[in-house]
Parts: sequence; structure tokens; C-alpha cells
Amino acid sequence: MLDFAAERGIPLETIHFLEGGTLPSSRDYSALLALGGSMNVYEEDKYLWLAPETQFISEWVGAGKPYLGLCLGGQLLAKAVGGRVTKNARKEIGNFEVQLTSAGQQDPIFSGFPAKFPVFQWHGDTFSDLAGGECLGSSAWCAHQAFRIGEKAYGLQFHVEITQAMAKEWLHEYNMELIDEKLNPQEIFDEFARLESHYATLSEQLFSNFFQVAGL
Repeated sequence: MLDFAAERGIPLETIHFLEGGTLPSSRDYSALLALGGSMNVYEEDKYLWLAPETQFISEWVGAGKPYLGLCLGGQLLAKAVGGRVTKNARKEIGNFEVQLTSAGQQDPIFSGFPAKFPVFQWHGDTFSDLAGGECLGSSAWCAHQAFRIGEKAYGLQFHVEITQAMAKEWLHEYNMELIDEKLNPQEIFDEFARLESHYATLSEQLFSNFFQVAGL
């Protein structure tokens, strides 16, 4: 995403909460993107930035401003607008397929996407209540994979922005979770490598679509 924005001359300010970053005092930005993380949205006592970030998102989206949340960022959007984030029936870890709903196939965020496409997943929670949002996508194991609130705020449960370096890092860092789930990291990575070019194409299309929605 950083490379995509830089190539198009779109300035980004990045905040890393785990490295001590804090929310901006100004709302004078054109769009807001929230990415993934290993924490859960309800772990506010452990991760003290989650509550103020959720409030920030609520105010941002309430003002009708463009928002894109991926994985944790999608769950934060659901919570910020009054929805529920709960445990999914089972964890999705690895490479899966998402099916767009009829609304998703017509939505500008998925312009240029096929009706079904591969994604990378790593989550155990789901936004089980869309709080008035429009469901845009689902998968065999998770009913809510993408949704829209209003005209410009999107929450996606999945990843297409993942790179080979990111895949290697996640598979190494969260190896104990893979062991608990009886998953083979090499098999997951080999499948990722086969799909890597598809992810790159979809990632560029997704961010291009979102920046167009945002008017950038």
C-alpha cells in the first residue's frame, strides 16, 4: 500500500500504536485506513489505544469520510458503528476463496474483481452484526467477509495486500497458533506462493478503487 500511494503521489501518514504512536489531533485528512493486528477489538484493557481508535473511527465514519479497514480494521469499523464482533465458528488461517454478494459485485470498491477470488486469511473473530451495513462478500467458513457503511466506509475481513515477506513473518511469528490448529506452515506458504501474483493484482485494484472512492 505504501508503494502504491507513493507511486501516485498520495502522501500517507502512518501510525504504529505498538511503537508508541498516537492518534492525530486533527481530522484534516482525506481518507483513513486501518490495517490488521494480532489483538482483538475487545482487548481494550490490554491494548489501551483500541478504545480511542474505535471512537476516532466512529466520529470519522459518522462525518461521511472515506474509510478502509482490513481484518482488525474491518472489525473495528463494525464495533465503531454499533455492530458486534464475536468469535467465528472456526478460525480461517491460510488461503481461501471469497464470493461477492450481488451488492458486492456492483460496489465500486470491487470494481474489476471477479465474483470469486482468492484471499489470505488469519482471523478467529468476525463481525457478526453489520449494524445496518451492506454485506458485500462471504466465504464458506465466514458469512461476513466484506461490508459497507454509508457510501464510503468499508470493512474487509481478509487480506489481498499480503506480500511474500509478510507471509513468511506471520507464519514464523504465529507458529504456535498453527500448531494448535494442526496446520502446516509450509503448505500454507506454498499455496500463497502459487497465488502471490493474483494477490498483487487484486491488491492494486482494491487500493486503486478505494482511492477513487475517496476522491484521491
